[in-house]
Amino acid sequence: MPAAHRSVIRDAVNAGRGASDGSTGPTGRVQFADVDMHGNLHNARLLTLAEAAIDDALLAAGTDLAYDPAAAENAFLVKRTAVEHIAPLRYRDWYACTLRSVDVGVASVTFAVDIHRIRQHRELTASATVMWVRVNLASESPVRIPPDLAEQLKSAVATTNR
Repeated sequence: MPAAHRSVIRDAVNAGRGASDGSTGPTGRVQFADVDMHGNLHNARLLTLAEAAIDDALLAAGTDLAYDPAAAENAFLVKRTAVEHIAPLRYRDWYACTLRSVDVGVASVTFAVDIHRIRQHRELTASATVMWVRVNLASESPVRIPPDLAEQLKSAVATTNR
C-alpha cells in the first residue's frame, strides 16, 4: 500500500477517536481471528463492536451503567440484537463505529450503531441495533426507566455528534 494511502487511513482512524465526525470507539483494523470462513468480519464481532460503541458513547456522555449484580435492584439486560449487512468488512480493513441513534421507551432503550470501512472515504458496511430492557433483578420483570436516566441515555448521541 502506498504511504500516502496509509496516511489517509491513519488520519481517518485517528479522527474517529476525537468524535468530531460522530465516531465513538472502537476504531481499528479487522484481525484474522475476527473473520468467518468467507473472510468477512464475523457477526458476533460486529455485535461486540456495536456494544463497545454504545458503552464508549455512554461513558463519554457521563453515564456509567456498570452495576454490582450482588447489590443492584435493577439493571439493563439485552433483549434483542440485529445486524444488517450492507457491504463486506474483511481481514485487514480499517473500521470505525458511530452511535447513530438512541430511542428510549418506557422500560427499554434501543441503540443503532453504524460500522464503517475506512478507505479514502467512509463506507457503511453494517448497521446494528441493540435493545436493552430495564428489569427488576429479583422479579425479572420490566421496570420504568426514570426520566433523568432516559435523558442521560439520549444525551449519548448528542455527545458523539457534536
